[in-house]
Amino acid sequence: DMAVTGSFSRTAINAESGAQSAMSAGIAAVTVVVVLLCFTGPLSLLPRATVSAIVLIAIVRLIDVAEFRRLYDDFKRDHRRRDVWVFAAVFGVSLLHGVESGLLTGVVVHNALRFTTPLSESGAKSESE
Repeated sequence: DMAVTGSFSRTAINAESGAQSAMSAGIAAVTVVVVLLCFTGPLSLLPRATVSAIVLIAIVRLIDVAEFRRLYDDFKRDHRRRDVWVFAAVFGVSLLHGVESGLLTGVVVHNALRFTTPLSESGAKSESE
């Protein structure tokens, strides 16, 4: 199955090129239309694995390994810091099921962790303090 939208890869390309305005999205859209109109035939001859590799190269830079390490280090220092689990859940679900499912998973996991943590553990002052 191929993705219906290329928004993930367009975001990656815009971020890599340093695009900072909404005009970059318009230019990306015009470029996609031109490529679809002019190069669909030749591009259809490329194997799907090749096209997938091109997209993966563009989006791999969106993965922030340093942020995951920081969240994991915070969790190791203080087990009440559970952001690493939200990050891991969102990353895994987004990879396997898509961005919308990943976003929903992030909201659910965050709220589940937030509402299952006693107030004294979550950083709020308890009544005894």
